[in-house]
Amino acid sequence: MNCKPGDLAVTVGMREAANNGVIVEVDSLAFSHHHGVVWNIRHRMPMIVDCGRNAGRWVDHGQIHDSNLRPISGVPVHDEQLDEVPA
Repeated sequence: MNCKPGDLAVTVGMREAANNGVIVEVDSLAFSHHHGVVWNIRHRMPMIVDCGRNAGRWVDHGQIHDSNLRPISGVPVHDEQLDEVPA
């Protein structure tokens, strides 16, 4: 799996080109099947639904295959910051 709940991720390889490069938050597991894991996601930038009964609508939440998500990693955080310069 690429992602886990709570991750921020960017969408890639989406069928609808306008849906690529959207930052999403992975909310929870929707389901898993022989094609892989599908996540419930939320996002601020609307994405167009490309299949099913809602096709053509713009939404701010939905389901995306794990294979279409790339997690965004943060900058490493150090607990201790030294103020001295080594001699």
